[in-house]
Amino acid sequence: MKFRKIGLFDYNPCNVLFRILPFLVIGLFAAGCGYHVNNGSPALTPGKILAIESFKNQTVYYKIDQIFTRSMINEMVRATDYRVVSETVNADAILRSTIRGLTTSPVTYSKSSFASTFLVTVNAKVQLIETSTGKILYENHDVLFSDQYVINTDVENFFSEMNPALSRLAEEFSTTVVAAILEAY
Repeated sequence: MKFRKIGLFDYNPCNVLFRILPFLVIGLFAAGCGYHVNNGSPALTPGKILAIESFKNQTVYYKIDQIFTRSMINEMVRATDYRVVSETVNADAILRSTIRGLTTSPVTYSKSSFASTFLVTVNAKVQLIETSTGKILYENHDVLFSDQYVINTDVENFFSEMNPALSRLAEEFSTTVVAAILEAY
């Protein structure tokens, strides 16, 4: 049998197969081994009714509970197929959260010796409780998040970035907690 000559090599289907075969075998083995993420089952099965109670505020900061509650509701609706409600009457589970602490610390100072950049840290507690049994499906007593914000030290143009920083913290907090609930650590 005579084969066509292509470039430096004779074209032989068997030669091509023998050249490609090792790469195919390695590719198949590589696809079947390695690290895999083993997601646990969610703390609450999909399609259930979840009541999210308003966050309890144990700090002196006004409306922080509303910022975090709104963010948690938005993230649950966005990331899950739970039916999110505010009433606990017909809920399959209740999410209870408490903002236990909020601290601000200066990070940098301006030329006039006033702090211009602050670090805000929020400490919270979260529980997901099954209503029929009272079983705790998810619990974290020490959820801790920090973010920086800047204030303008010019008195005429003073504007604190603390509320936007708290909104960013609330979004990060909610995303992390929802992911933990879905993965059931």
